[in-house]
Amino acid sequence: MMKFIFFLLFPTMALAQDKGVVLDAATGNAVAYVNIASSLSEKAVSTDENGNFFINFDPNDMLTFSAIGYQTANIKASQADIVHLTAVIYPLDGVTVSQPKRTVEATIAGYDRSDIDMFYGTNGYAYVYARRFAPQSQFQATPYLKKLTIMTRSEVKNAKFNVHFYESNPDGTPGAEMGTANIIGIAKKGSRDTAIDLSPFNLRIPEYGFFVGLETLIIPENKYLEYAYTDKNKVYHESFFYAPTFGTTRTETNTSWGFGKKHEWGEFQKVSPEKILQYYADFNKATGKMAPPFDDRHVEFAMKLTITD
Repeated sequence: MMKFIFFLLFPTMALAQDKGVVLDAATGNAVAYVNIASSLSEKAVSTDENGNFFINFDPNDMLTFSAIGYQTANIKASQADIVHLTAVIYPLDGVTVSQPKRTVEATIAGYDRSDIDMFYGTNGYAYVYARRFAPQSQFQATPYLKKLTIMTRSEVKNAKFNVHFYESNPDGTPGAEMGTANIIGIAKKGSRDTAIDLSPFNLRIPEYGFFVGLETLIIPENKYLEYAYTDKNKVYHESFFYAPTFGTTRTETNTSWGFGKKHEWGEFQKVSPEKILQYYADFNKATGKMAPPFDDRHVEFAMKLTITD
């Protein structure tokens, strides 16, 4: 089956590039994989494993720095050469701390690779793709998350991405982060089942269910040339994107959410056949390939979870 890749695109601007670093305010250590989002556009960058980042934002842009385990900070781009983030203090009063036994396992969700017809990615757009898992009876006996498996496609070797887990609010909307540290996945080149070991994080399933979020890191080692062409005026164009992309299947009910655009959560809406086919035609106008059959059901991110007691 022909696979279709759907990218969230934003217009590019030629701005002066600058670099900076994000540090822990208390320890002075580098903070890796911080999301740095623009308030004037929908683009973003991420810090690398050493806390470094490169930006080409408007100097007057107010940047939002967010990272798991740290308080969010809003800082003007012209003042963002050295950024200090304050760690979140998690109160333990009245909290019962337990450890998983790992004597019993169960599997929830799953996917067939042949059913995956679309991959979602970005060319620099600040976005987290998420799937909701509603409460299930088996969560009582096996309430800990042990392993996540997803379908990824990457054009580079060992593309890095961030995995988020969020509590579900009683109304089914995404709530607070469940973890206190980055969970970094590694997607090998090509289309693959990518597994992430969750055992070190002792993530317990909340009462109202949870969301699994996937965030492509906007770092240089994830960047690749998606396509290049010369227009009718003989002007050469290049378009760069970031690996990996995340595979989806189809479902009758919506489970997909996204965090981006206005820096808030929103449910996925059905994509019209006209939009998909037009995008496909524009993107592949020089290939002569036929557009794939369109499925008007909801998009669902392909995931399989192993849970334990």
